[in-house]
Amino acid sequence: VEMHTRDLTLRSLKSLIAYGLGTLAVVGVLLTRSPRLVMGLGYAVGGSTCFYLSFMKMFCWEVGPVELIGVACLQAMSTECLMHIAVTYQEYLHAVHSSLLAYASTRRQALAISLQRAISPVVTSNTLVITVSAILSLSDFRLYHQLGLVLILDSLITLFHAAILFPIYLLLFGPVTSSPLSFRSNIKR
Repeated sequence: VEMHTRDLTLRSLKSLIAYGLGTLAVVGVLLTRSPRLVMGLGYAVGGSTCFYLSFMKMFCWEVGPVELIGVACLQAMSTECLMHIAVTYQEYLHAVHSSLLAYASTRRQALAISLQRAISPVVTSNTLVITVSAILSLSDFRLYHQLGLVLILDSLITLFHAAILFPIYLLLFGPVTSSPLSFRSNIKR
């Protein structure tokens, strides 16, 4: 029975990761219309999931229902936070290249503007999750304690990827022009 439960949990984990990344790809293409941004989002969310699972393995956490909820929350939180940055990055590029006084923008300029606009909600939402999760983790009830720790880990990983790794990706590989796939670039004024 224990082996069957473990196999079911691992299959659920694989499905959860696959569906999460698949949904990210579809939503990313619809919102950013930029293959480079979608690839960066995939790397960041996939990387945060791998980091989470590595952390669990390193500290001998058993993958159970709470950890599966943690993976689902991590993917959702990471996608939401990174999408803020990616969309503002793309909007800046579109605004710069569609104006009458269009000039060549750099990745650094686009990243600086997107971080100015997006990092505040990212940090605020994750700080709130960490605060509430810290209260949960102080509970004597094992499930609440475990869920609190998992959500704190999720938030810290999300902040690390949103504030450090994804911006590095954008700085090195992000698009420098508004995507030709963008529906916004096809609008006649």
